[in-house]
Amino acid sequence: MSGLHYGGCLLAVSLLSQAFVSLCVGQELMRSKLIDGQIHLIGSDRAVLNAGEVRTDIPCRVTPSQPKLGFDLRFLAGYRVSVPFRSLAGDGGRLRILFRVRPLDGSGHEYYFLDRYKVPEIASATVGNAILGGSYSVGPGSYKVDWMMSNNEGEVCADNWQIETSNIVDISGLTHKSIAYAVSSLTPDFFTEAVPTRRLAPGHLMHLGVLMNFTPTDPRDIRLRSYDLENLASILRTISREPQFGTFDLTAFNMQEERVIFEQDSSPRIDFPALGKAVEKIEAGTVDFGQLADKTSSVRFLESLLKRSFRSKKSGLDALIILGPKLVLEQHVSFKKSDQENDCNVPTFYFVYDPTPSAYPWSDSISEALKSRNIFEYGITSPKDLTSAMRDMMRRLRNDSLEVHMLGK
Repeated sequence: MSGLHYGGCLLAVSLLSQAFVSLCVGQELMRSKLIDGQIHLIGSDRAVLNAGEVRTDIPCRVTPSQPKLGFDLRFLAGYRVSVPFRSLAGDGGRLRILFRVRPLDGSGHEYYFLDRYKVPEIASATVGNAILGGSYSVGPGSYKVDWMMSNNEGEVCADNWQIETSNIVDISGLTHKSIAYAVSSLTPDFFTEAVPTRRLAPGHLMHLGVLMNFTPTDPRDIRLRSYDLENLASILRTISREPQFGTFDLTAFNMQEERVIFEQDSSPRIDFPALGKAVEKIEAGTVDFGQLADKTSSVRFLESLLKRSFRSKKSGLDALIILGPKLVLEQHVSFKKSDQENDCNVPTFYFVYDPTPSAYPWSDSISEALKSRNIFEYGITSPKDLTSAMRDMMRRLRNDSLEVHMLGK
């Protein structure tokens, strides 16, 4: 028996009976529907959750998943539940999965999630198990999960467990205090509006420039894979949540089209929805005929883009971050010394997103172009790499700020 998520449904396959069962599901975070500050639940549901007992009126087996750190420095948690087909046999019906996540920080906050599954007609002779699953994200901390599943007849399967995320990876050197003990549902939209971040006092905020590449490393790919796009958006979101950054310049580009797809200047937040719309408009697989005829057009575009990022008009920047997948061009891109005469001396950090380093061992074109400059480069393969890069970058920026302050005295 195996289970695969497809769109908003879970496809359960019984290998012995060759039965294919589509169980459609949609997750809902009920905390957004507070009435008078309270979640209004069916009395029997609240009683099951509060009892904290394991129940198997519906034969099932629940397995909590080990929380894993994502590129947005939040932890993905969830569960898998196995239900025998014979317990679902009949003319069809519905399953409701309700679970509560409570941060164990003494705040008393509770977050409720509801998953609804539509069960089709299933023959009583069907052999195997349906594998259902649910996910949510949490910040660093300890949590109690109370979980239950019920059917149309009022039968219940229930379980509970605790999760601990604080010691999975050390992010103590970062200043993302606002995400501790936070709980939220997952969304397929990678470019949702950013949650407001508590910043430092205005006089201590930095102006950050971001140059972001939305080009696949493999030239055979006509667009970024969903997985990579999600990770890049998460990395940018993590950067934007740094409390010491107060205003942002953002330039996003695509090398296949040789085009700047989005720009934003001196904004107190990054406009993720607008950026997402710009990314959607990338015309994957289309190339201007003039670009095909000119073999050096991509090099000239990248050189122009990099030079513009370092020009004196950007001297108001306190730091510049270049972010994107590893970029490999056939022609060499470089800066001449004369190109740097009017450049501003701004600390520059290159976050190279490279999930499979062994697949593309060739030199990165942006790294080669900027090797004469004093930039700091970080290979980002896992969330742990991102935490290390953020910690090192902020340490360097704080030291630079302290040196400037001392020289000013």
